[in-house]
Amino acid sequence: VDDTLTLKGNETVTASAFTIDTSASKVIYKDSGVTAYLSNLPFSTFKHLTLGASKTHIFESGIGNQITINGSFLTNSTESTKAILRSDSTGTQWYINTTTTTTFANKVDAKDSNASGMSINAISSTDSGNNTNWDFTTMPAYAWTGAVDNNWNTAGNWGTGAVPGVN
Repeated sequence: VDDTLTLKGNETVTASAFTIDTSASKVIYKDSGVTAYLSNLPFSTFKHLTLGASKTHIFESGIGNQITINGSFLTNSTESTKAILRSDSTGTQWYINTTTTTTFANKVDAKDSNASGMSINAISSTDSGNNTNWDFTTMPAYAWTGAVDNNWNTAGNWGTGAVPGVN
């Protein structure tokens, strides 16, 4: 795969089925009704990885199963459709290494994760416990998120949903 691979439903990804160009391809998980298992992967490096809204993503635990993301780590979720991130073994951390700063403003519910590399800012997201190197700080009033576009006068770009100074 040298472009975009969108996974929906129950898929099994094996090395004999295809190869992933880890320097250029994008993998997107969709379909909230099905759990995504990121385990026993034939590769551990992604260029871009997008998590599905309202979808549970189960990561294989242990440092030997660390996933590395060299580009964007995103989700198409919202505050009401958070992506759920869990270990395949409750209480045992799953590992992720990001090479770019990631911001999930109110978009994920993470548990049992150990992040390395650049920071993962899960501002106002849900910290379900046993997470290392994640920032779940509550978003301050009038914090810029840029969630909608790059226009400072768009209310949806502000953590409060309102443009500062506008009545």
